[in-house]
Amino acid sequence: MPTCIYVVGSNKNGQLALNASVEYMNTLTPLVVNNGENFSPSSPTKTFHPMYLLPNRFTQASIIRVACGKNHSIFLTSTRIVSTNKLDDKRVWVCGNNYFDQLGLMETGGTELDVFDLRELTSLREERVCEVISKGLFTMFLTSNHKVWGCGHNEFFQLGLGHTQKVQLPVNISAANSHDFGKLEIAQVECGYDHTCFLTIDGQVWACGINENGQLGLHRNYSEAITPVKIDYFEQANAKVKHIVCGGHHSLFILQDESLLVCGANEYGQCSQGHFEDVFLPTPLPEQFQLRVADASCGRRHTILITKDHGVWVCGENVFGQLGLTDTRSDYPLLTNICVTFKTGSEMKLVRSAHCGFNYSYFLTSIFKL
Repeated sequence: MPTCIYVVGSNKNGQLALNASVEYMNTLTPLVVNNGENFSPSSPTKTFHPMYLLPNRFTQASIIRVACGKNHSIFLTSTRIVSTNKLDDKRVWVCGNNYFDQLGLMETGGTELDVFDLRELTSLREERVCEVISKGLFTMFLTSNHKVWGCGHNEFFQLGLGHTQKVQLPVNISAANSHDFGKLEIAQVECGYDHTCFLTIDGQVWACGINENGQLGLHRNYSEAITPVKIDYFEQANAKVKHIVCGGHHSLFILQDESLLVCGANEYGQCSQGHFEDVFLPTPLPEQFQLRVADASCGRRHTILITKDHGVWVCGENVFGQLGLTDTRSDYPLLTNICVTFKTGSEMKLVRSAHCGFNYSYFLTSIFKL
């Protein structure tokens, strides 16, 4: 089966992997991995046009991960190996803005500020990348041996390398940190705009980057962490973290018992504490919210939680209507339940997951028979 993803929005920096003549796309446009000739629009357009994503030699490739930074995109593909008939041979492809080397293309002479065609990140071909992560101006990669690589903007130590120089090629962050972090097996990497959190396979949380709003879960005395540091709170509280979600400058920690801890910027109430002050240590939700959290997503300054019973709870900024609420309030400092169900005949659609952009939100639903 061919893999098809759809893109829409600005292509000013090439982040949609469309021809440089296309400034933006205002209709859903498929980027297709399929048999056929490479194709791109021959003239500037704002209408529906298909474009073949990968060259013919990768006609059996499947897109298995997509990550979107501020103005760049990263794709992880897996190609079918003929001898085993299994999808393996994972490769990383990049496009979009490269001003801070967030595409990691220096090795192949990729010095353009904007890249409008998909380029393979060949320096990672042998590293068996299994996850690609980005939210701002830098990119992180997690490999199948639980190690972390990164490149791009590093002004706030978000790459955890002990310096603030941008990184032109993906560097092995695990190997660069010879202290305890380098020996860890990382299960998840999550990026904010200027901070990074790491979850180990045994549930430890490490973090690096800026902490001026408390987004690292460190005491307010720490303005930043120049290399990954362990967040001791979780062990002290005997809290086992299952999953991490980062917003622009705040962080969420879903625990094994399905409860939630929050920290970081809270100027719009995105940490749901009933006030607008930053939260400098991982903090539970107020007592009235005894929620079993199944999934979460964060935008720049808003938060959406999906509970085990498919409930949808939102808080934070609502200036652009990103919380899905009908009033004109600009902020919600406490979680508010919104009803997102769709009933048609004998079927009901319930929300399975939420996906937040800078100031917008998507909801993915599942169909249930009544």
